[in-house]
Amino acid sequence: MTEEKKTPVSDEEYDIKQWILKEDNALAILEELSDRDLDDLGDAEEENARELVKSLDLFAPAVEIAGTFLNADESISFADLKELIDKEPRKRDKNLCKQEKTLLAAFRVAAKARANDKHLDDLLHFLAWSGPEPMRCSLAAAALEQDEVEASWKKTVELGTGLRVLVKTTGVETEEEGENKTDETDTEDRYSLHPALYK
Repeated sequence: MTEEKKTPVSDEEYDIKQWILKEDNALAILEELSDRDLDDLGDAEEENARELVKSLDLFAPAVEIAGTFLNADESISFADLKELIDKEPRKRDKNLCKQEKTLLAAFRVAAKARANDKHLDDLLHFLAWSGPEPMRCSLAAAALEQDEVEASWKKTVELGTGLRVLVKTTGVETEEEGENKTDETDTEDRYSLHPALYK
């Protein structure tokens, strides 16, 4: 059984502005995902956190990546992460806006620190062109000539979800047509990109 290939979201349907947060909202997301209480850390660290979210262009998926990364590595401060992301070269692509380039920089910093995963870029590109509908993990693995039960593939998927660039869904109800019509629940994991990454 094959899944219908979807076309990427058109420019008319894609609005980057919907993913740009107000500064206080971005700060709250960073605080929650990093599991760091800004009231306890003091004014100086709160200011560092504000500078970090502003350097991320207040772009929701970039803030989410930063927060989960900081949660995973307590030795990295807000200022440290801002410096790392600021130093990361921005991709030269006229099809990407400023926020998307910042997102890719944040992703690369987090990915380099968390793991050297050679398959994740391939998976992200494949899902980008297959469309926003969640795809079965087994189908994505087969398309990229990977074995879904291998530790390396599981690590790739876990890294993507950990960095919040992949969204995981389960428990899709399906219905078979015909004389032997039955209702089933397909529990195989499905993955899609974070909605802000479709363009």
